[in-house]
Amino acid sequence: MKYNLQLTGYVGGWDFDADYVRYILAQLDGQRVDVLIDSLGGRVDTALSIAAAFRAHGDVHVHFVGMNASAATIASMGAKEVTIDQNAMYLVHRSAFDVDVWARLDSDDIAALISKLEGMQADLDKIDSVVVGMYAARTKKDPSALLALMQVGGWLTSSEAVEWGFADSLTDYDSEHAPELTASMAQAMVAAGIPLPAGVDAVESEAARQPGLLARILDAIKGIMTPSATAAEEPAPEVESRRYELLIQAGITAIDIVDGSATLSADQLDALEAIYIQQTQTIAELRAAPGDTTSAVVDDGTWASGDSQLSEYVASMERAAAMYKKYN
Repeated sequence: MKYNLQLTGYVGGWDFDADYVRYILAQLDGQRVDVLIDSLGGRVDTALSIAAAFRAHGDVHVHFVGMNASAATIASMGAKEVTIDQNAMYLVHRSAFDVDVWARLDSDDIAALISKLEGMQADLDKIDSVVVGMYAARTKKDPSALLALMQVGGWLTSSEAVEWGFADSLTDYDSEHAPELTASMAQAMVAAGIPLPAGVDAVESEAARQPGLLARILDAIKGIMTPSATAAEEPAPEVESRRYELLIQAGITAIDIVDGSATLSADQLDALEAIYIQQTQTIAELRAAPGDTTSAVVDDGTWASGDSQLSEYVASMERAAAMYKKYN
């Protein structure tokens, strides 16, 4: 299946960006837009912006693959249609803030900290209320039941996601396989407060088996910031969607790089050729045009400024130059 947008990784990162989503939707105004989502979540504000953009467009189809959680599920709430691969997994949970306190506090400091945390708690309750409302509008389920599900924070299978109403239907595309949970990804999920799926064993990746702290850190970062690896015996082609300024000028919103190779249609090549000819003609015209005239700068030895510090500096430089000439 061809996708107009592929949103993967961290919600709010470069590959799950609200501005880019709005740009692509504007290019496809009045057309159906197919969106792939494969993400463990991220920023709620970005997810809300993307959901609003999907809703405003009016004809967006979101398809979930891999393991999807948190803000990634919120982003899909504005879509007209949501499908999920039969091997995918789905998680909703309550919102959270990072809280890191390591200090020596007196009674007043503790009271101030409690007040701050109570304010954060109130904000989280409001965020959860908004999210529950969005879930309820799509699933047609009772908000209290949805809030209870978020409090449990348990992973749903694709069938359960459809039963709850988060997705409209299941798919079974040949190119999509069951997500593989690496040990490093599991570690990163625990650190981010995302529960692990029940009954899914973490598999050590090749990088995780290598000695050295750096290798383990890099593997943990890759586990949380990139789509889940597939469990297929033969690795699936590496597909990367890229944007280039020249392509955008030619009306090509994105191009898929598959294992380092890209394919353009004849119409796309013609559009790029037209841009090249136009830019070549513009450069030739600029070169043929007369250049701007300039006035020569003449140093007559005088200074318009009466700045004494500047005059003193110039005098010291002149003395140094005279001394250099005298002895060289």
